[in-house]
Amino acid sequence: IDNCGQDFRCRNIDGSFKCDRVTCPYGQHLTMDGNCRPNECESGKMFNNTYNRCVDINECLNQPCAANQKCINTVGSYRCTHYCTPGYQPTKYGNACEDIDECVEATHECTGMQICRNRPGNYICECPLGYILNQNRDCEDINECTR
Repeated sequence: IDNCGQDFRCRNIDGSFKCDRVTCPYGQHLTMDGNCRPNECESGKMFNNTYNRCVDINECLNQPCAANQKCINTVGSYRCTHYCTPGYQPTKYGNACEDIDECVEATHECTGMQICRNRPGNYICECPLGYILNQNRDCEDINECTR
């Protein structure tokens, strides 16, 4: 009969027994049957002795992508996408950059009567015909009679 609990191994001594805590060497973990087994994890993961399970490796910490790319960590792996300057975003497959149309996505700051016009990498706010942008960045009527 084993009188010791889980994580302990029973050792017979004269007239009694002693429970020794089982500790496994680094790189191994204790199984339910009280034996030490090597820590084996699937690719992209490593064994965490504190949590006694495999956890994701953040490969991006090693900067595996090219200088003009951004690393995105995923479970068990990573992917590299183009790093895009402001006003641009990665394409669907992340292999190039494309202009963000701030006017279509409504991320512009044009107000009131202003009309948003997309430009490569940015946008401009214009006033409709017959109006001019004043110092307060508002559209102001042009008095065509005084011209």
